[in-house]
Amino acid sequence: MHGEGVAEYSSGHMYTGSWEIGKYHGRGCFEYDQVGKKVKYDGMWKEGHRHGYGELTLPSGVYYKGDWFWGKQQGIGEVGSVLTDKRFVGRWEKGLINGTGTLFNGPRKAIPRSWRSH
Repeated sequence: MHGEGVAEYSSGHMYTGSWEIGKYHGRGCFEYDQVGKKVKYDGMWKEGHRHGYGELTLPSGVYYKGDWFWGKQQGIGEVGSVLTDKRFVGRWEKGLINGTGTLFNGPRKAIPRSWRSH
């Protein structure tokens, strides 16, 4: 497939967006069930991998909004929960928090932090 399209799989997974040479490429939305609840990624793709800016939402209410590089969080991103006021905004490397960022624990409490994931 090449161009724009929708793929609905027998597993219930669904992709809507851009394709190139049969792979998700460009802007697209991928939704699938995880233990009967919806997981959704809406953002940029490159050769079938999350790549560029995108937003991932899990059934638990946890989300990640930010940069991706070949399927992993990389660059600047925010992780948090729609159920609490807690969130972290900062640097990511190879899918892990790494470097400086800010932990928000409630609407007014910002705590600068530094992490090393290696």
